[in-house]
Amino acid sequence: MTPPDSPNRHLLNRLLLVFEGTSSARQSKIFFDSFGSFGLKLSYIALQFTAGVLLARLLGPSSLGVYAFIIACVQITCIAAQFGTPAFLVRTVASQSSNTADFTPPTYIVSASLLSFILCIVLSSIVWSVSALWSNQQDTLTSNSVLFIGTLLTLSLALSAIQSGALRGFGRVLLGQVPDSILRPTLFTVALLSIYLLQTKLTPITALSLHAAAALIALFCCSFIVQKSGLFAGAHINLQSLKKVMFGGFPFLLLAASQVLNYQIDIVMLGLLASQTEVGLYRVAVQVVDGLSVPLFALSIVVAPIVARLQSTASYNEIQNTLIICHRAGFVLTLGIALPILLFGESILPFVFGASFSGAADPLEILTVGKLLYSTIGFSGLALSMTGRAKMAAILTICFVLANLAGNYFLIPLYGTSGAAASTAASLVLLNICSATWLALRYGLRITAVNRRTTRGDQNI
Repeated sequence: MTPPDSPNRHLLNRLLLVFEGTSSARQSKIFFDSFGSFGLKLSYIALQFTAGVLLARLLGPSSLGVYAFIIACVQITCIAAQFGTPAFLVRTVASQSSNTADFTPPTYIVSASLLSFILCIVLSSIVWSVSALWSNQQDTLTSNSVLFIGTLLTLSLALSAIQSGALRGFGRVLLGQVPDSILRPTLFTVALLSIYLLQTKLTPITALSLHAAAALIALFCCSFIVQKSGLFAGAHINLQSLKKVMFGGFPFLLLAASQVLNYQIDIVMLGLLASQTEVGLYRVAVQVVDGLSVPLFALSIVVAPIVARLQSTASYNEIQNTLIICHRAGFVLTLGIALPILLFGESILPFVFGASFSGAADPLEILTVGKLLYSTIGFSGLALSMTGRAKMAAILTICFVLANLAGNYFLIPLYGTSGAAASTAASLVLLNICSATWLALRYGLRITAVNRRTTRGDQNI
């Protein structure tokens, strides 16, 4: 029997209070969408990991390094080309979905797509030129095929994200995620598996082409769903709608871009400053560590609405208790996955990815330790956003992106992949320490896994 004051009971009570005053149908939809999203995320991670294993075995460290560098550039360019419009469309479509008389989102969707198309062409050309001049992979990156395929992949991913945002705002939360989270990685993984079973040679350009083809099919599927939902009806483009999309999406761009940069800058810097082989080894280490994020993502689905609800009633003691419990739970769950990696990582890497990837053991250990430390304080940024301080969260994230960039620049020439791992892990942990410190100074909240829970009910701290 669970004691009344146990962490599990406390968290459950907080979760139930989130739905106080909400209809049972609405509660069911929220639960269904939340845990359905978690299932899709889990499936996406599993598919991505499988594709990563196949890529590693088919390409080897050096060619995988080329592919990983190009994909990192594509993801950064894609976020910039989206210009924050997916999040803008989620909010805009949701707020106007019941207003059938003056329903403007179709115009915003088309305007956002046009803006993204223009930015994709311009930014892809710039990134390709800079990468070809400064990286250690000129022979591959100067190929015109890389520019064409990379631009096609970037455009497909960006347009899919825009249409997915519109669908989520329209209430099709799970359906809007299926093309990019399930269909695209499934098609890519099946293609790689076929090549592996047929023992056919794979090159970075071929892998990039397969990824672009899968993304293009996913985009067509997403467009079909949007069309059937009536979100293209009556769409037209004018200067006013373009301005509205640009100004509305820009605040979301800052936070999204800083978050993606913080996760991709290490691979990009390795591609610019180190060898292709080191990039390939590091990519494998990052992919293994990504699995440690699953329990934290699952907890974030629960904790975000709880903190937002408690903030509305100024129940800061309860916010503190909830975050402490989640950080402790996150650490325990992460530790259960991290221990086998720390103890048997040197054996796991060659067994799963191939003997040539045993050199990824050092960055894998550093990133794993960093993720463990992060799990004790990792909801600090989320807490900032949910307590109405999203701007501060974005400013802190941008500052530590720049710090990570500087750390990679100085450490990679000295320590290679270990330097990149140390800079990335340190910046992520320090970012959340600063976020937690700001919460402590502003609200008196002490929310890390090692802090003591308060027992003073719902009184303000």
